[in-house]
Amino acid sequence: MSKRFVFRLEAALRQRLREEQTVQVALARASGARAVAAVELARRVDELASANRTMVGLGEVFDPQYRMNALYYIERLRQAVWQQEELIARVDGEVTRIRELLLTAALQRRALEKLKERQESRFRADVMQKMERDIDELTTARYVRPVMTGGAQ
Repeated sequence: MSKRFVFRLEAALRQRLREEQTVQVALARASGARAVAAVELARRVDELASANRTMVGLGEVFDPQYRMNALYYIERLRQAVWQQEELIARVDGEVTRIRELLLTAALQRRALEKLKERQESRFRADVMQKMERDIDELTTARYVRPVMTGGAQ
């Protein structure tokens, strides 16, 4: 019996760990993209609010061309805000999907780690049991020899 524990599925465990790390990197990238999209959405919402405040008020000269351009600009800003919200929704879906993949990868890795721990503890117990048997045999052999030869009792 070998004195050193060897887990036969060590390569599979390392592969699962690498897969989990790859998914963690993908999650970090997706979360970063979501943060960038959220900042851009906030910027566009601020720009839309600013454009709505600059519309011609009471007592000012009414210029139809300016009014049409301003309304067109506000409409384009609304579309940009809507598109950014759609982008964030898509990225949120991607983040959720990647989190589920990460959870699956982590569970698979943990399952192999638990198997390794169980096998290692069983190995250690077997080694200890063998050592105890060997010690018992040595002790018994020392005791039995003097008694058989008529030595001290």
